[in-house]
Amino acid sequence: MFTAIEYIIANTVLLPGVFPIQPIITVSWSLSFEVLFYLVAPALSVLAWKRYSNPVRLAILSALFLTIILLSPLGGNHIRSAELVNDFETPGGVN
Repeated sequence: MFTAIEYIIANTVLLPGVFPIQPIITVSWSLSFEVLFYLVAPALSVLAWKRYSNPVRLAILSALFLTIILLSPLGGNHIRSAELVNDFETPGGVN
């Protein structure tokens, strides 16, 4: 599918969280979403602050939040922390 160089470049530009690419470091899948958030959130807030009144801003942010909540189950299985929790045993060997 990928050559070694393409695989490393895809991981370097943080594509594994967005596309079905196996990340080099398993816990780094969320970095692509974090970078996207840090780029988009300030831009949206600046645009909303300058262009819209408070009630309209609140409606836009509420709609975005609701959209994210409703679409999150469709995004696939990105709950990696559950894998980590299952790997640890409680003291005494009881899980």
